[in-house]
This record gives sequence, C-alpha cells and structure tokens, in this order.
Amino acid sequence: MKKIIYLLVALVLPFAIVSCEEDRDSNPIIQTPSSFVLNTPPDAANNTYVLAHSDSIILTTSQPDYGATLSTAYQVQVSLDGTKFATMSTTYTTARLAIAPEELNDSIKKLAGDAFFATVQPIYVRLHAKVNGTDSLGSVYSNVIKLPNVLPFAEKASGIQLPTTMYVIGSFAPSGWNWAATKPMAPVIQVDGAFYGVYYFAAGDMFKVGYEYDNWSGVKGYQQVTIDDKAGAGITGENGNTGDNLKVEKAGWYTLVVETALSGKEYTYNVTIRPAEVYLMNPAPGSWSTKDAAAKFSVPAGPTGEFTSPALTEKEENVRVAVNIGQSDWWRAELTLYKGTTLHYRLNSDNVANSWADISADYLMKAGVGNTISFDFINHTGAVR
Repeated sequence: MKKIIYLLVALVLPFAIVSCEEDRDSNPIIQTPSSFVLNTPPDAANNTYVLAHSDSIILTTSQPDYGATLSTAYQVQVSLDGTKFATMSTTYTTARLAIAPEELNDSIKKLAGDAFFATVQPIYVRLHAKVNGTDSLGSVYSNVIKLPNVLPFAEKASGIQLPTTMYVIGSFAPSGWNWAATKPMAPVIQVDGAFYGVYYFAAGDMFKVGYEYDNWSGVKGYQQVTIDDKAGAGITGENGNTGDNLKVEKAGWYTLVVETALSGKEYTYNVTIRPAEVYLMNPAPGSWSTKDAAAKFSVPAGPTGEFTSPALTEKEENVRVAVNIGQSDWWRAELTLYKGTTLHYRLNSDNVANSWADISADYLMKAGVGNTISFDFINHTGAVR
C-alpha cells in the first residue's frame, strides 16, 4: 500500500475546504510508492566491467510514481551479497546515471575490507530516491539488479575521495587574506568531507573555502557553492552577486559548516551558516543536547572575547562540550582544552570512547561546582575558572 504525504495544510474553514476540492491539480498529493524500477543494462550478462579502464557505467531508471512530476535525487547503493549496501557519494538528478568507475571501485573496497581482491565478481546495485531538495520526502528504494562480471582494481582510486581538510580564508580573520595564519576547519566526526568552525564576521567581511592549503586556484566562492543561511547573516556575492567572494551582510559570530560531495569526478560544496552556539554536554547543568538553553555558552558582543559556559552545578572530572552544527549526535562537533589552555577540536583520529582520558589526561577538562569553561575562538585558547 502506498503511503500518502500531503503537501498542503489547509485552514479548517468551509471556503478552504471547497478550495481544496476545486484545486486538486495545483495542490497535488504526493504518493510514495513501495519501489521503482532500476533497469538492468542490456549488456550486463555478457559484459565484464573492467573498472580500471572504464569511462563510466550507465544505469537507467524510471522515476518513482509520486503521482506528480517532481525533481528527483538518486544515489547509487552497492552490495557484494545483495543484502548489505554501501551508499555512493554522488547524487544524480536525471534518470540516466553515469557512474564513475573509481567511485564504484572505492565502494567495493570499503565493503570488502581486508578481504578485497581484484578478480571478476558479481556486484549488486540499487537506487535510493527522494524528492530533490528535501531531507527524506518520497524516500524509496528501487529493485536490486545484478552486474555479474565486475573487475575492480587494487590500487586506490585517485582524485575521487572526498577532501580530508578544509580552510576558510578571508577578510574576517585578524590577519586578513593570509594563508600563513589560516588554520584548518574541524572535521565533523565520522562524516566524510564535512567540516565546521566558529568565526566572527564584521558587516561586509568576505571569505572563500578550499581544501588545499595555500592554493588560490582551489578556493571556492559565491559562484561555486550552494549556500544555506540559517542565521540570517545575509550571505551574498561580492559586488551585487557578480563577484566571487562570499560577503556577510550582518556582523556577528557564526558557525560555518562546509559539506562536500561528488558529482562525477568533481566536488560540490554546500556552505551552511548557523548562529554560533556552544553547549555544555554533561548533565550538570547540561543534558547531552545542543538545544538546552541552560547549558548554552554566552557569546561575546564583539569580535574579541570568550564564549563562557554557565557555572557547573556538580564537580566533573571529564567536562564535555559541543558546537551546534545541526547534528543529531553531539560528539560529531566536540571540543576540549589541551592541558587546560589550548583549544582542541575532536579529530577523526581521536579515539574517545567514554572520556578524553582515553587519549590522555592532558585533554581532560576538570571543573568543580561554580567553575566555568571559556573558549577564545580567535586565539584558539581557553580556560577553566
């Protein structure tokens, strides 16, 4: 049976009900089907896909029957056994998908792990679809097809991995457009190609993002990124949107989140601007949530100063702190103080299971009742007071 998702919420008034009855075409009801069709390539049975020498692998599909013609986003999912699937990074918006062999090869290697071997083997493929531009509206999976003869290659595919570093450079920094003073953004833990940082922007400040240090040809500005302004910062392009720099209209402290994805062999960039929000996570007075007002750090009024936590209501040997980047898991954007003075963003290499002491006691923030935690995001310092 098909689930029904209503796009229009009508006021419960007689005239509104009549309006809905008479306007079905302009206010359609979206249906989410139980599946949709991914076609098996006509040459799949008699063809060996040699990934090291293939230009692309072409898949075709029929758009899910949403009951209306809607822009649809597709992602390819790959399996070695037809049950456990890995999702590839590239998103497609047409019913003809040209799959990069390097990306498929990397997905096979991730699934196989230490058992990976470069011999001809069957690969199972399905598509995940949703209404383009939404989080999960119309989410549905296709049938599974089998590509019986796929030959992966052992060498790591080059130029297809998501970036492992990201930089923000611009006039907002105390040193201006100076690579020598530019620090990398923090990684979003266990989210490939995603990064964040807390910055102060004056009205009119400009910036760009790029994954290669000291490489001006690699930085991306207003014309090359997708912008999601969740803070009302007024992000535009320089010179009336014609320039390449991203320009901030409203001064303030902001958290920038840069998410990268693959489109074929090219990176795409999504830059989200959020209000700068930092939270105590421990239950005294926090609640393991980046939405608890009682645990929120104060924000400096101007470009200098410290973010300061509420006073702790209990003694704590392992204070945990996180930045709100819109994540469901707070630890994906965690930070601490190294030896009580140096700001340290949690890295993917930090094996923090239950406590920062899992790495070293030098990363612990210990505080007593009435103590506060402070961070200076300009100078990358802090203190427990």
